[in-house]
Amino acid sequence: MKQGKQGKAVGLVMACCLTWVSMADLSMPVQAATQDNEKQIQVGDDVYATLDMDGTLTISGTGDMWDNAIMQSEWNEESNCPWFGDWEQQITSVVIEDGVTSIGDYAFVVSTITNTSKGHYCHQNPHGLSALKSVKIGSGVERIGEFAFYKTPELSYINIPGNVKEIEKNAFYESGLENVKLQNGIEKIDNGAFDYTALKAVDIPGSVKTIERNAFRFANLTNVTIQQGVGTINSDAFGKVHAKILSKSVVLASRAFLGGSTITCYKGSTAERYAVSNNMTVKYITETKTLKKSPKPSVKIKGGVMIITCKAVTGADGYQVRYATNASMKNAVTISGSKVSVANLKKGKTYYVQARAYKKGAKKTYGAWSDKVKKKL
Repeated sequence: MKQGKQGKAVGLVMACCLTWVSMADLSMPVQAATQDNEKQIQVGDDVYATLDMDGTLTISGTGDMWDNAIMQSEWNEESNCPWFGDWEQQITSVVIEDGVTSIGDYAFVVSTITNTSKGHYCHQNPHGLSALKSVKIGSGVERIGEFAFYKTPELSYINIPGNVKEIEKNAFYESGLENVKLQNGIEKIDNGAFDYTALKAVDIPGSVKTIERNAFRFANLTNVTIQQGVGTINSDAFGKVHAKILSKSVVLASRAFLGGSTITCYKGSTAERYAVSNNMTVKYITETKTLKKSPKPSVKIKGGVMIITCKAVTGADGYQVRYATNASMKNAVTISGSKVSVANLKKGKTYYVQARAYKKGAKKTYGAWSDKVKKKL
């Protein structure tokens, strides 16, 4: 185990053990059987967790889940958190319904509770749900709390929707994540959020304002994409990676990426200056200028031949024309050239013609098709 990882793991256990809770201060939750095959407990002021026989834990109701829910649910004199024992082994999926607005700190962490002395209790050996494989986050959730999915080894994929604004500290620390979809709308990825996961690639949406220290530092990442709009990436956010940075003005702290990283970016961008000043390999993104105009085609009929000529467009390297016998351009014939002649057409038929320009590069970039020109042969 690496020293940094060991320190964080020990820190979590210590944090749990130093959180002393008097039985007199606890609010006893509601536990009920909703149906013969279901169990239900309270995990928020108006939020309940229901486990069905298929292993699906549904979090429903309105408002926030309790932070540190393991300290609020199903206590006896020497009890454990609500997921401990049978529940821990049975839960294979979690569904957060739309009325729930936050996933609490340590929400799905399991721990043993020990009676130390004089009615005080300590959490020991905290870990996540060992059989959890899937999580669906509802449209009302705005926050994923600290250590919410800590040490969930079977959780290999999650889609985090844009209504989630903040992924808090160590939310997925040491989880089994291999793939994550971060949707546009997320604003903050906090310290250690995805640290010590098996992620190989991640795409950071442009809505993200801040990526904090160690957010991905000890993940297995090799490829990172930073979309246009990302605000600040703080020190030690990433390890040694190949980063494609599409944002021209992202703020990069001195050690945002570990030395030896390769940075692909635009010339003149803040990412280029960062890479050069840190002696990193720099590759450049070729900017492609779009063609704003379409070439208006001129169509003439001469001796049964249709002659199509494209009007020149500034910046174009070439042209295409297409023609069809229907206005929808279904089954249209496409030909390259600024002036083309088409023979063997059917007399009396009406033909529709369009043209477009293109620019050359690593691959051709096409402009829009022009308005249709209608011509009867």
